[in-house]
Amino acid sequence: MSKTSDTSANQQIEFEKENNNKQEVKIDTLKQTNKSKPKMDFNSIFPNININDHEEYPWLDDMYNYLINSRVYMFGDSRDYVAVVEHIGYNPRAGDCRSSLYYFGTAFKKKLPKPYSTRLNVTDIVLVEAKHIYEIQDREKEIIQKNTETIIIRNKSTKIEKDINKYNRKSIIGIGVAENDEIDVVMFFRYLTETQPELLWATEEEVRARLTRDLPLIGIVNDFYYEDIVAGDPPIKFKDSDLYRNIQRVSKSLNIKDWKNKKPANNHWRDWPDAGSF
Repeated sequence: MSKTSDTSANQQIEFEKENNNKQEVKIDTLKQTNKSKPKMDFNSIFPNININDHEEYPWLDDMYNYLINSRVYMFGDSRDYVAVVEHIGYNPRAGDCRSSLYYFGTAFKKKLPKPYSTRLNVTDIVLVEAKHIYEIQDREKEIIQKNTETIIIRNKSTKIEKDINKYNRKSIIGIGVAENDEIDVVMFFRYLTETQPELLWATEEEVRARLTRDLPLIGIVNDFYYEDIVAGDPPIKFKDSDLYRNIQRVSKSLNIKDWKNKKPANNHWRDWPDAGSF
């Protein structure tokens, strides 16, 4: 072998060594970087809501759902408690109206999430199927057709109130597409919560379906103060929210009268006008 070949071979070996050293330094640097980066502790942000277990917090101002109604159920005894936050909403993309029950506490069944699901602590009850809403809507905009008289809610036929004056007297507003005497589906569902709320609220049997014990019902809170822990300005931790503090207070005293809102209740749909507007 010639000197030129030996020199080239040596240069190649030196190059590979130098390149390998650079890669090792790079890998070692990455290890050090990952080592020094603190692990996000989701439980410190969401006490009793473990993001890794696919649990979820209710959002009254969900951009995908028009808020219809909400309330809190409290169950408990000296050993366990369960709080259930009910959120009734209409999602124009899914096309249905549903009640979502958010469970928190020490005695409820956690179902296995479907792929990509983040709703381990949530039960969804479809109140009005998309096909039934589609049947009553105008094809060009989301208003109720003039010749429609009834709608199927929970598999039962329900009369649709068509008198716009009754909506106006209660200051019912919808998604902003209705004109003159027209009525949209959100207006109708919100009108029902004022006149026939039992048609939309979950039954006690439905709410209790995931309790692991037959806990006594402490009470129902229809008016509560809600803070958005994600989009709030400034954002807050769930454990610092008024909702969380009241749940803990009542779970210990077992007296619903101990639920004390720190500010006026704001869980009404009028308090979250941007919900559903995405």
